[in-house]
Amino acid sequence: MPEEDVLQESADSRRNKLLQIRSNALSADYIYSSELSRINWITNAITVLAIVVPIITTFSLVLAKDTSYATWLNTFSFIFSGFLLCLSVLALIFRLEHKKELYLISRRANIYISNEASELLENSSVDPRWFYKYVSDQDARDKENISNIREKRRQEAYRYSIKLLHPGDSGVVCSVCGSSPYIFKKGACQLCGNTPSITGEKNVK
Repeated sequence: MPEEDVLQESADSRRNKLLQIRSNALSADYIYSSELSRINWITNAITVLAIVVPIITTFSLVLAKDTSYATWLNTFSFIFSGFLLCLSVLALIFRLEHKKELYLISRRANIYISNEASELLENSSVDPRWFYKYVSDQDARDKENISNIREKRRQEAYRYSIKLLHPGDSGVVCSVCGSSPYIFKKGACQLCGNTPSITGEKNVK
């Protein structure tokens, strides 16, 4: 094989690897952002309930003093205090704040990986071997953090990554089913979850 063909093959392999790394990083960014949104919602809800409910209950007890509602409100206050305590204990058991910190760090790392992969794609003169080592380490952390994500969320993340892999290119499609991530209709594709296009159906049979 001529030397220039070997060099071209190497360049193509480098480009494909960097594109895959960028796609994985974009998907991980989406998953981490979704998980952080869920954790923030839960922790904020617990905080709001822990502040608002006692205030409302105390105010209601003052107003209902010496009335037939006082006993009912005392019972409600006791039950809801127990409920809030259970929520707080569950938050500690599932280590939500610890997960939040880990996810924030890993999301930033994947954003960096995505941007760095894009720069390396533009500058073919830079040796990417150091970058591959960094990506490998972060991949191991991602497997520990988000390996149990539901398939639906992974498919959403993949569609998100396709859209951003080549910014401004509305013609991008799923590599398995050939469908566009911009036109989603739940279907049989295991990779993106979309309905296969006519030309891509053969890939999922």
